[in-house]
Amino acid sequence: MLKLKLLLSLFIILLSSVSNSSELHGALLDKANSGNVEANYHLGMLYNNGIGVEKSPNRAFELFLKAAENGDALGHYKVGCYYAGQFGKFDGIILNKSKAFEHKLIAAEAGYSFAQNDIAAAYYRNGDTPKAVEWSQKAGEQGHIQSLSNLLSLYQMPDSQTKSVKDAYIALLKIESLIPKNERLEELKTELEGKLNDKDVKQIKNQIGVWKPKASPLTQQAMQGITRSKLIAGISIKD
Repeated sequence: MLKLKLLLSLFIILLSSVSNSSELHGALLDKANSGNVEANYHLGMLYNNGIGVEKSPNRAFELFLKAAENGDALGHYKVGCYYAGQFGKFDGIILNKSKAFEHKLIAAEAGYSFAQNDIAAAYYRNGDTPKAVEWSQKAGEQGHIQSLSNLLSLYQMPDSQTKSVKDAYIALLKIESLIPKNERLEELKTELEGKLNDKDVKQIKNQIGVWKPKASPLTQQAMQGITRSKLIAGISIKD
């Protein structure tokens, strides 16, 4: 009996979730038709992830492109992801690295940390390490852990113009401040400290002791996810 009650409860929750998602889709569609540019981005996310609608990369791409064409930075990012092939190949899109870079760069310049990380990776693949460092730093200051990890590697590259034990140590301590300590990080920290003098180690530790990542408004907006889409749709957050 208890098991049956639990299954019924789960079923009710699932029905409620589908109902809420359908309501969200309808409300966003109304907003988009009324000229709300950001609503197109959130509609695209519903189709991208199959929330309240059947998953459709074609429809998602169409909506992201519409958002981007009207100046939505997150729409540009998703268009860039589609052109980069991150959601696979399908009828209606031709993969294009140049277009992917162009769209992601718009989002990166607008302050989106995920886009900044992707742009850094693109520069690295093209052999422009200084640019890779520059964009990784921008994302890293927002607390993007992958970018900080990339910086740690970039600063340790042999024979690189960006090689710097101090900067590598700074990146490592920033990573350590954001995630639980692990054995590998501790080993690397000891290794880097062995290459620095005590004065530098103390100064850097003091510096990182007061460091706090600061996500840009656009990154914060993106991370709000479904909460943001409900806000745009005019649906109560408690729903």
